[in-house]
Amino acid sequence: PYAREIEDLLDPNGDIKAQAVFDVDGVPTVCFLAKSARTTRQAVLDGIRERIWNQNLISIVLIVDKDDAQALPVSARTVEAVPLSRQCAGLLTPFSSADVQSGTVFNDRPEWFAAENRVDQVLLRSLKVMVDVLQKQGLTKTDAQLLMAQVMFVSYLEHRGIIGDQYRADHSVGQLNALVKCKDLPGITKLLRQLKQDFNGDLLEPSERLDQFWKGLAPAILDSLHGFLKRDDLESGQRSFWHYNFRFIPVELISGIYESFLSEDKKEVGAFYTPRHLAMLAVDLAFENSTDVLSERVYDGACGSGILLTTAFRRLIGHAQGQKGSALSFGERVDLLERSIFGSDLNLSACRVTAFSLYLSVLEGLAPADLATLAAKGKAKLPKLVGRNLRGGDVDGDFFADSNPRAKRPHCTIFLSNPPWVEPPKKIT
Repeated sequence: PYAREIEDLLDPNGDIKAQAVFDVDGVPTVCFLAKSARTTRQAVLDGIRERIWNQNLISIVLIVDKDDAQALPVSARTVEAVPLSRQCAGLLTPFSSADVQSGTVFNDRPEWFAAENRVDQVLLRSLKVMVDVLQKQGLTKTDAQLLMAQVMFVSYLEHRGIIGDQYRADHSVGQLNALVKCKDLPGITKLLRQLKQDFNGDLLEPSERLDQFWKGLAPAILDSLHGFLKRDDLESGQRSFWHYNFRFIPVELISGIYESFLSEDKKEVGAFYTPRHLAMLAVDLAFENSTDVLSERVYDGACGSGILLTTAFRRLIGHAQGQKGSALSFGERVDLLERSIFGSDLNLSACRVTAFSLYLSVLEGLAPADLATLAAKGKAKLPKLVGRNLRGGDVDGDFFADSNPRAKRPHCTIFLSNPPWVEPPKKIT
């Protein structure tokens, strides 16, 4: 399930160059680095830990030499390393496999593993602050969420290098954070429209309503948005120890973060966040008895922000690449998405965020230079999903509606969902 993240950790040509990864119940937990001139330089080591932190999986880094080692947490930057001696190593000593698997190391050092320092929590706090700020400006919660989805998607394209200096020069557009910093609202709209032309998709071009909101954002709002794009922790008002980077944050994590505050009122509509590890488990079980994984057509009738569909789609990409023996091209990923992934939700904006998550999955792992070349040739168009593969709203998004063809057999072969959970009314009329 975490193959892509593990490959990134172990890539000998990557930025981390881990020697090994130790997992607990299938989740990568400890990353081994060789002690070298590279890992003894604090700035380089900080960069490695920051990238690992963005994956939101590994908790401990062990820097290993012939006779000794150092243990470091991933998320607590200021904590001192713990020196370890090979002569003192034992089956039950600190940082042994038993110490990690039993959870003792986590109980003994709570300051190393504080949940609030994890990338998902840092990003979630800042997103909540921005949505609240935008609501005070006059946006509905739905519009505020969609505006932030646009910001995150453009940030992803920039962090990945898909939108780089050459692209900006060719199209006379600016970098998002720079445009926000100087409060260039026409420049922001121009950037979004250019990206819409080159990449298509359901998020990039502002709707008429959102277009007006972008143009009417107050200077103080843009200052807050600039802080978000600088990757400050907006709740505390301080810069985060590590910078979140959409180039490295797993797609399911972004989808799950969005799902956690997608609903206007969770208690009323029964919408709840699906944790990433449960999404992985659900997809494992869904495909467990499949004899031909790539022929499956997956449907989620209450897709929310799309974490289950995104997890399933990434699994399909993995199977397809294993079968092919090489990476799928952009076009092959789009074809796989359009024929295999379907969903609906009563909340139309949820479907747009699902589209956002699936777009990230299409782009994930593709070389930025290749995507830039495709975009220049007009061949990097993301498919329109809302209204096609994804149906939303009180009518089209209703799983039980006669007008919803996606819920009818034999169209889809796997039904995968975390449906809303609400108590029925006490009085039935």
